[in-house]
Amino acid sequence: MMMYWLARRAFLASLAFFFVTGLAIAQSPIAVSAVLVPAQLSAAKTIFLSNAGLDAASMIAFSLWGKPDTPYVQFSTAVKSWGHYQTATTPVDSDLVFEFRIESALRNAEPITTYSSFLNVSILDAKTHFVLWSIKTPLEVTRKFDQDVNVSVMHLIDILKGVVAAAAISNTEK
Repeated sequence: MMMYWLARRAFLASLAFFFVTGLAIAQSPIAVSAVLVPAQLSAAKTIFLSNAGLDAASMIAFSLWGKPDTPYVQFSTAVKSWGHYQTATTPVDSDLVFEFRIESALRNAEPITTYSSFLNVSILDAKTHFVLWSIKTPLEVTRKFDQDVNVSVMHLIDILKGVVAAAAISNTEK
């Protein structure tokens, strides 16, 4: 039982560190070259939001919090609030598919192993199923799970907005 609490404490300490570094990242927008961004990202009108779920390591990490759907719910709410795209109820009715998933990787920080979690969005062309763009941001979890998820989701949305803006520039230059 003592090892469980030590492991949990180390896990929370490492996540606190990543939360602080994540805030620094969130404050500096990422510039994306307009030449590289597919035009479909700005030309699209409708999207389908897909929940690809959690990988095996994330299931273990999220079992501590008991809220595996919270990141997807916050992401879909943020995308809808942004209002740039209409959301479709099926992939067939959409121009793009935003595939949301959570991945975690083991970090071996002797003497205790912890998890680093990431929010991922792959943007696929709904007709061809090719991945057009992919975005990944760290998920820094402390004791305020919902608030920490919100910070990471908002960072993901800020990156998405930058990518879509770059695609719009790319469209006007052609």
